[in-house]
Amino acid sequence: MLNPIQESVIVLSAMENIMEPALKVFKRYHADDDVKFILHSKMLIDLSSFLEEWARLGPICTNNPDLIFTLKICEPALSRLKRWDGIRQFRNKALAHGFREELKGTNGKVVYSPTNLSRWYFDANVPNNYAEVLLLSEMAYFCMAIFISRHGKENQGLDFTHKKEVDSKGIQSSKEFDEAMIDFMNHIKSMDSTIEGAWKGYRYLSDVITNK
Repeated sequence: MLNPIQESVIVLSAMENIMEPALKVFKRYHADDDVKFILHSKMLIDLSSFLEEWARLGPICTNNPDLIFTLKICEPALSRLKRWDGIRQFRNKALAHGFREELKGTNGKVVYSPTNLSRWYFDANVPNNYAEVLLLSEMAYFCMAIFISRHGKENQGLDFTHKKEVDSKGIQSSKEFDEAMIDFMNHIKSMDSTIEGAWKGYRYLSDVITNK
């Protein structure tokens, strides 16, 4: 049975491994608005998850001065994050549930309506500037690293390595990708030939990779 600190070390380590490459890509392609747009949404989801996990530390800090000191080290980052109190609702109402939110219909029955983006994003307390989201993610990453560095010793001797060989799942090559897309596009054309014009200029993955 794991204690709460061991659980948080595991969870925050997993989050750190997910967030680190996102931060690298964001910085590497800082001039690419498409990349930043996609990562912006992903980072808001990750930030919400981070805040939820960090909140679990409060109840277990009472009699642990070392944990209390860790929270004090990270306090400026958490204070800045918590000012954006609309992040969690935006994650729940839009990003994590396919842009449909659960509502009560006129007859009391639950309905899943398209997310009210004005309410949960545009008019909500959610950061919409890329630099702010990048900063919040960087701060959260530092907090995770600090927690793991200061409390990771709790997990010494525990082995979470996946021992079994992982079977390959899905296609592995650009050739397979292109073949599957050609089949799909041929199917579309056979059903409605007028749609074919919409993919004018489509580039096959193998051509993109070879820069043709």
